[in-house]
Amino acid sequence: YSQYRKGDEVFVRFLPVAREATQEMRRQGNAYEGIPLSTVAFYLFFATFWNGIVSVFFVVMYVGPFLQWWLLRFGSVATGTVVEKNVDSSGEDTTYKVTYSFTPGKKTSSASVSSYLTDSSSVQFPSSSRHANTSTNAVSQMLYNRFNQGDQVTVLYLPAFPKVNMTIELSEYEVCE
Repeated sequence: YSQYRKGDEVFVRFLPVAREATQEMRRQGNAYEGIPLSTVAFYLFFATFWNGIVSVFFVVMYVGPFLQWWLLRFGSVATGTVVEKNVDSSGEDTTYKVTYSFTPGKKTSSASVSSYLTDSSSVQFPSSSRHANTSTNAVSQMLYNRFNQGDQVTVLYLPAFPKVNMTIELSEYEVCE
C-alpha cells in the first residue's frame, strides 16, 4: 500500500464468491496487468476441484443411461446362466445381488430372443473375447426371488467390450413385442 496515496483512484478486482481471498487493488491505468501466480494457482485448484465433483454427476446422470441405451439398441445377444445369488444385509440396507456368466458370441437358439434385437442390419463387430464373462447386478427383491441358480438369462453386451453388459430379465426394463 506504500505506492498509493490518500485520494488516489484505484481499481479493485475480486471474485464475488471469495471476495476476501481474491481482492486485488490496481491503479486505474494498470487495471489489466499480469495476474499474480497465487491467484492463478487458486483458480486452477478451484476449477479442478469443482470439475471433479461435476464429473461424478455427469457419469451417473448421462454416461450410465447412455450405455444402457446403447446396449439395448446395438448390443449383441448371448445366453447367460445365473451362477450365484447373494443377500448383503450389512447395516440398515439389504442389497440383493445376482451373478451371471455368459460367453460372448454364444447365442441362444430360442426364437424369442430375436425380438430383443432392434435392428438386425446393424454393423456387428467380432468379440475380442470368447471366454466366459461373469457380472453381478444389484436387483430388487422381487427380481431376486424370481430367479434361481442355473436359470437362463438373455445378456446384451458390447462386442468390442464384453465386460460392458446387462441382462434383459434382471434389469428394470420390460420387453414389448
